[in-house]
Amino acid sequence: MIGLQSGSVFAERYEILAPIGAGGMGAVYLACNPRKRDFLVALKVLDASMLNSKEALTRFRNEIVATYGVDHPNIVRAYEYFDQADFQAYAMEYVDGGTLKNFLQSGPLDPTFTTNILLQVSAGLEAVHAKSIVHRDLKPENLLMSKKGVVKISDFGVARLQGAQAVTHVGALVGTAQYVAPEYIETGECDHRGDIYALGVIGYEMLSGTSPFKSQSTVTAMLERFNNRPPALRELLAHCPPELARIVEKAMSIRIAERYQSATEMRADLERLQHQLLFDEAEFEAPKAARLSAPDPLIETMRLPPQAHLLRPKNRTLQRRILIAGMGVLAGVVALGIVYAGQQTPPREKPMSVEEQRYILLGP
Repeated sequence: MIGLQSGSVFAERYEILAPIGAGGMGAVYLACNPRKRDFLVALKVLDASMLNSKEALTRFRNEIVATYGVDHPNIVRAYEYFDQADFQAYAMEYVDGGTLKNFLQSGPLDPTFTTNILLQVSAGLEAVHAKSIVHRDLKPENLLMSKKGVVKISDFGVARLQGAQAVTHVGALVGTAQYVAPEYIETGECDHRGDIYALGVIGYEMLSGTSPFKSQSTVTAMLERFNNRPPALRELLAHCPPELARIVEKAMSIRIAERYQSATEMRADLERLQHQLLFDEAEFEAPKAARLSAPDPLIETMRLPPQAHLLRPKNRTLQRRILIAGMGVLAGVVALGIVYAGQQTPPREKPMSVEEQRYILLGP
């Protein structure tokens, strides 16, 4: 394996800052442009022992080719490819928050958080599927998380690209056993709906904190989805929103016809659910906040409206003129009221004379 030291400059282009991780095919380093040190990249270098492997070279090049063709916020961006006789490497976007696998180590995740992650990944899948690219190895380790909450799909090494040559031998397993689609196990082939199945399994893990398949070996893990149906999410988690459980279980349906037929369709359902969850949370928090900061009703009735200061006169002379005009208007209203009342009052009868009163009292 190429061992790059911190402080060294790779290909006269990037300064190595620190190792990020290593795997069977090579290593990944955090690097920067020496002339612009705040521009960080992840530099992936193929192990020297793989340089003679046609399959390894094809997979490695697939990663850069696939991401070159897709410009989307939920796909790791590719910057530069180094194709030399003595080394193969490429620079890609550095994502600073680890992987979804790191988050899953702490147990089940919140339904709102899960919905957000699934929504972003489905949007990324929608973009790559539109370019006739099938990822074929979607799993938590390949979902990178930024500290700002953005999810990015990475590692397109075994992706199937339109018009590209096969990267595996016939009969060889492509992907990770727990996430491969049932139709791939049966026929050795799958289309974009295989990625949707893998996303459903990831959603199940996020909500339950465990894989829907318990087998340890690769073969039994693949067969388990046919023999043992995993427990329904609502049986495991009473607090799981019914719509979220429906979306996840539909995505990981064994029957292709019952699964989402496109990432676009799944994304649309997740968007509607996300809006509903945010609305429900806002309704729940509003009464609580109102109780904690409820104003005194009496004081509130005495306060001026927010724009009241715009109605105040700017000098005392204007205040006096307004006051006099107001008093004049009030006097006019009062006078009109008196006249109107006089018109409405019935005329009084003529008072009786003394003789008439005596006649009524004493008679003739």
